[in-house]
Amino acid sequence: MDVHNNTSKLNEPLATSIQLELTRYREDRRFNVEHYVSNKCELLRKYFSQHHLKGAIVALSGGVDSSVVYMLLLKAFGLDDVKIYP
Repeated sequence: MDVHNNTSKLNEPLATSIQLELTRYREDRRFNVEHYVSNKCELLRKYFSQHHLKGAIVALSGGVDSSVVYMLLLKAFGLDDVKIYP
């Protein structure tokens, strides 16, 4: 089998199966994404306030971790307060 010519066929079922497994895992744990994100944003706002922080520097590598931190900061503080410097 030539894997290089069939990558889209291989990736689609894998992505679907991973998504189904993730959904089942979240349901088993009663994990609510919206609640989790809301809670993390509230914790970020509280931490910044308690420590009198006016900003943070996040190096965006393109990976999942830095992307999640960036999105949480956007959600917690809004687009006007989160800046990107090239």
